[in-house]
Amino acid sequence: MSIYSKAITALSPEDLQELLTDQAVENIRLEFKSVAPTKDEMLKKISSFANTYGGHVVIGAAADANGRIQALPGIDPIDSYRQQTIQWCYDGVWPPPDIFVSDPIPSPHDSAKVCYVINVPLSGETPHFLNGRKGAYIRTDEFSQRFEARLATYEEITHLANRRALPVARREALLRRSVDRFGAHVKANYAADPGTVGDIGATLIVTVCPTFPSRQLIQHGALISRFETHHIPWRRTGFPAPNLPKVSAHESMLIPGGAYFFSLLEMTVWGHLFYALELEDLLRTDDGSGGGGELRGIPLSRMLGFLMVFLAHASSALTILGYDGPLTVRVQMLRIRGIPFLVSRLRQGHPQGAAPFDNTLAFEVSASSTRLASDLDSLVGEIAQTILLGLNLPGPALGPDAVKGLVQKAKEYSEGV
Repeated sequence: MSIYSKAITALSPEDLQELLTDQAVENIRLEFKSVAPTKDEMLKKISSFANTYGGHVVIGAAADANGRIQALPGIDPIDSYRQQTIQWCYDGVWPPPDIFVSDPIPSPHDSAKVCYVINVPLSGETPHFLNGRKGAYIRTDEFSQRFEARLATYEEITHLANRRALPVARREALLRRSVDRFGAHVKANYAADPGTVGDIGATLIVTVCPTFPSRQLIQHGALISRFETHHIPWRRTGFPAPNLPKVSAHESMLIPGGAYFFSLLEMTVWGHLFYALELEDLLRTDDGSGGGGELRGIPLSRMLGFLMVFLAHASSALTILGYDGPLTVRVQMLRIRGIPFLVSRLRQGHPQGAAPFDNTLAFEVSASSTRLASDLDSLVGEIAQTILLGLNLPGPALGPDAVKGLVQKAKEYSEGV
């Protein structure tokens, strides 16, 4: 059903009608409500979904005694319903769970009425307790034969916490496999070119993955066919680089050279997206007298531009895959010790910054598909600022307008300026 495979913000009346056509039945990950729940009722539902397997609440949907959907009468529109529901979570649940609330979706049966869909992802911060010592709730049909929010036992809470270890382990395994594949790509290309010496230069790796990759989002064959020609606008040529051969590997499609310079891109059936790019380069400089020389380092604008396009491409790919939920963005800079940033190609430009101690920089940022789609600039600025401060280049990274300046450089590079 589309409700499971499409982003909440993309749901339409036709997607709701599909629930009726399929005669959908409430289950551990789906519940129908013909009226908007009260605050207490809603918080029990949301926290129980977050504590169990995640799921969806469809408001404005009527079901029979067995939980099978019967109609979509809708409800009257509620002003600022998204903000209200999110605020309830912050006021009434600890720790507050991430939730995603749809815009009002016109009822297929009554144009004056609307439905709302609330998506509660599987949470990694369990257990979520209702404030005021009201306990932790889970989704169960133990008592009523209808899945409802019930107080969890200590054993159930322990089991749910342990169960989250499996998708977290899978996320780490996917990253290790991607890094190994990039290593094989490096080895194969350097072995094929006897003129190269040593390892590649300073490298940027960006990984975007569902925080809990608990299910495959697409079949392998469909992944290959869907992304064979998928590109987003970038520098008047598109990204990834067009007309490159694709490589099919277990659960994945890889694009060697997809980021134009020495690089490897990977998309997987789990929604794990991997971007690796050699950033270090040799640039000609002008000393102001018609002469010049060469500087080896990391071009700042190039790094910012690729950081932005990697995240923009990840957002478009996750939309196609139908993933809407929490994300873990992992950033790595490798072989960076003593490598300066090339801040400008201007005359008499000098390299700035060089990590004197660390040869590797690695960190994670918690995000969401919604933020990736609607607030890309601030995420790019936040990550760029962390990189520059970690690589001894505080000048462009500090000050009230620092993030804006970094984002502007990223956009200029992405536009081919």
